[in-house]
Amino acid sequence: MKQEASNQKYLLHFKVIISCFILFLFAILLNKIISTNSFSSYAGTEESVDYSAIVPEGKPRLLFGNANLSDEDAYVITIFGDGFTESEQENFFLNARTFATYFLSESPFNELKSIIKIYALGVVSNTNTIQGDNNDYTPSQVKDTYFQTKFNVSGISRLMGINYDGEQRLIALRNTLCPYTDQTLMLANATKYGGGGGRIAIASINDESKYIMIHEFAHSSADLGDEYW
Repeated sequence: MKQEASNQKYLLHFKVIISCFILFLFAILLNKIISTNSFSSYAGTEESVDYSAIVPEGKPRLLFGNANLSDEDAYVITIFGDGFTESEQENFFLNARTFATYFLSESPFNELKSIIKIYALGVVSNTNTIQGDNNDYTPSQVKDTYFQTKFNVSGISRLMGINYDGEQRLIALRNTLCPYTDQTLMLANATKYGGGGGRIAIASINDESKYIMIHEFAHSSADLGDEYW
């Protein structure tokens, strides 16, 4: 009887694990359907805009994934960069690849590699200084980066975000150049430790910030909240 009860206990645990995994896959599929439908009404509306000056490659660069798998059938993550000047684009791609490698080493993403595609879109900024990277939060010191990423959101030094204009610029680029994106990430060219969640997950290129990006990804992709005890 004791052995039978033990077997039933292990079977129950196994069923719970399988159920959670199925729910996770379903959430990804549902997000894919919603994202595709929401983007389809906007895709192409910015085609008349010439992005050649700010996107030198003219399209996203595939960092990871099966090139033969259509974006429509994949879970697509697109990494944007802010605060990278024209001469620093390869530095952006290097940092984006570093993040992608770390991201795909973590569970459950390492188990879902076959359906994940990660792109990086290099965007040129006029300056490589992110507001607040030097702890100067003066409103008049807004830096001329393309998406105007900044630190000190809500008065929290390491919390990052972008303003309305920056978000609209990102949406326009995403809808035009990578319309099947399921999740958008932003890498800011700042050495200060920091990041932020919301509709767009953001992190600096600080060595420790890749851990923040995973955390913020959960906020942005699954609408998960923080738990403090």
